[in-house]
Amino acid sequence: MLTYLALPHIPHPPLAYVTQAMVHQEEYLPGAFEGGGSVENGTADLNYTNRSVNYKGKTYKSRRQRRFPLADEFTQWCKENIDLECFNGSICTNEGNEPFHGPHIDPYRNYGLLYVVDTGGPTVTTSWWQKKDSPIMYSLEDHPPLLYYDYTDLELLNSVSMKVGMWYVINVRVLHSVENLKSRRITIQCSLNDVSRLESAVLLKNNT
Repeated sequence: MLTYLALPHIPHPPLAYVTQAMVHQEEYLPGAFEGGGSVENGTADLNYTNRSVNYKGKTYKSRRQRRFPLADEFTQWCKENIDLECFNGSICTNEGNEPFHGPHIDPYRNYGLLYVVDTGGPTVTTSWWQKKDSPIMYSLEDHPPLLYYDYTDLELLNSVSMKVGMWYVINVRVLHSVENLKSRRITIQCSLNDVSRLESAVLLKNNT
């Protein structure tokens, strides 16, 4: 089962979109959704805004993600250069000074296709987990809890330290989190529900 896939063969996006992401970092515009809630599903969910996580016996506040829509031209660029089924082009950054963006599941897509503008620190990792006695991956028809609060009940499946200036596709219907954040993490993203074509392209590249 795929947790993530590095995509070094995909070209860098046009510089204008990377610059736009950095402008959002500097100016930190209000998020796409007001009310202090989740930007993943547009709801004013205070559990998302104010949640804490238990990690190795200590309690930490969790960061939350802010999502800013990009112009349709970016999504079209992704369709032409990565996969025809890309949708929802956006800039993603996170809010807070804590070292964690706690374990969660995305509600509306199977995979996130992201280009790393800023990792958020030199030792940042993205991790995937399985809760004890629970499925590893949920379909979009399933309705599991989207937020998890205690690392104690989770088994680590995989982790990766992403590199600036590279594309990755990540499985967001597996419980995932980000650790060791030191600064604001910035990515530009599209969404996908099927990655079979990308997997085939990577396999072909590796065999040529």
